Amino acid sequence: MLDTTVLDARIATLLAGDTTTLAQATNANLIALIVVPFVPGPSLDFTGLTEATFPGYTALAVGLNAQTVYFDPTTGRRVIEIIPPVGGWQFTSTGATSPQQIVYGFCLVNHAKTVTYGGQLLSTPVTIANSGDGLNLGQVAFNLTPFAMS
Repeated sequence: MLDTTVLDARIATLLAGDTTTLAQATNANLIALIVVPFVPGPSLDFTGLTEATFPGYTALAVGLNAQTVYFDPTTGRRVIEIIPPVGGWQFTSTGATSPQQIVYGFCLVNHAKTVTYGGQLLSTPVTIANSGDGLNLGQVAFNLTPFAMS
């Protein structure tokens, strides 16, 4: 038996509005760039990864309170879009980086960087070596796969 869109919508809304995880009211969650290869998945732990350190880099704060939820008719999935900061998920080096850093992906973590909510690899790693090098992550979102009852 497949679940109904009513359940999908409710699960996504509850998660997007959960003040103990994605919907922080203070101490915003962060998007952090990762400069070592990693495997996204349920056991991903930010404390075992290496965060970027290029000049001008800082993890970017997620918009506070409930995140945006919508249904994507193209994929048939419920989406929880992580609210970007003003200017979007844009990271730019302000100086030469020696040695260069290769950004493999990013993680969504709590403000203290002690809880990992998710991670994603970039489709192509990005090398940061010079002032002005950077990347824009575009949309950061959880795509929830409909589940089936058994």
